[in-house]
Amino acid sequence: SILLGVQTGAVCEMENMIELFCSENDISNVIITGGDLPFFEKEIKLTTFATPWLTLIGLNEILLGFKS
Repeated sequence: SILLGVQTGAVCEMENMIELFCSENDISNVIITGGDLPFFEKEIKLTTFATPWLTLIGLNEILLGFKS
């Protein structure tokens, strides 16, 4: 029950923040990444999702650029 409550609260908070952000900034699409992406991808229908490892992939590309 506690886990379900926490998960539901997190989903509702993200949906409301996305709606607020989009309405205040005239934005129609939000991209979400991160390790919890598989959970939120199933629950939130307002956004576009990218790989959960986008930050690490980007940092690796920067590192590889310095080695060249």
